[in-house]
Amino acid sequence: MANTNDRNRLISMCLPRSSPSSQPRATSINQNDARALSSPKPSTGSGTSNSLDKKYKPANVYIFNHVKFDDRNEERTGSDKDVEKLMKTFNKFNCNVEEIRNATLETVQITVSRLEMENFEEHSALVIVVLSHGGQNETILAKDGEYSLHKDILQPILKNRTLLGKPKIFFVQACKGQNVGYRMDTTFSPKDVFIGYSTFEGYAAWIHSENGSWFIQTLCEVLEKDGETKDIDVIMNKVIDTVKDQRIIQKEQQIPSVYRTLTKKYIFGDCMHNKS
Repeated sequence: MANTNDRNRLISMCLPRSSPSSQPRATSINQNDARALSSPKPSTGSGTSNSLDKKYKPANVYIFNHVKFDDRNEERTGSDKDVEKLMKTFNKFNCNVEEIRNATLETVQITVSRLEMENFEEHSALVIVVLSHGGQNETILAKDGEYSLHKDILQPILKNRTLLGKPKIFFVQACKGQNVGYRMDTTFSPKDVFIGYSTFEGYAAWIHSENGSWFIQTLCEVLEKDGETKDIDVIMNKVIDTVKDQRIIQKEQQIPSVYRTLTKKYIFGDCMHNKS
């Protein structure tokens, strides 16, 4: 149980400050940004299979790890612990994992444009992990401004024809508002999407400076234990049950939320032995 000082410190770490402009500014591309500039591969496949064949290679995983921000001095300490755990977990399933660290708005857009054009025809799924501050209506904080999970990431990725009929899985560690304790508009088909959010709309999400966040650490533990044989719905239900039963501070709890339109089960272990 945390004392009052710990409570206030955790709240200040997870709550967003005043919203910066959503328009990207001209910024220099650092070493981490440069990885997003690689040439895209053409999206040529139809991806119209009626069932997810186990012949596919393991999922591709991309982690947007937002630690530093231009408008604040403190960092999201503990986020690197989440990345470390995520790497270990997804490597177990032989997934290709890429971390995009401290991305600017420009880097987010460039990376998503690359994923929109990438050829995922041989892969079983696409996984996007976002670690950052956030706000209501699916807003995420980049290094120099806000972006929208749905508008800036999900909707462009839905255009990728090589992902048709395959799961597009999202895990988001970010606040969704400022209450402490406990929309989906698109012109493209929203089916076969899975979004696991660390908390419910309007509420804070917790992260420990030394041990990482409750949501990501629990997710990885459950995946490592059951990911070879249990589908993502079963995994997420167990994560929700585990996180909601934890007392974060005093009597306050956190409950993850899920948005899903999957039309078939997805098990990470089904494809883990295929060559990546």
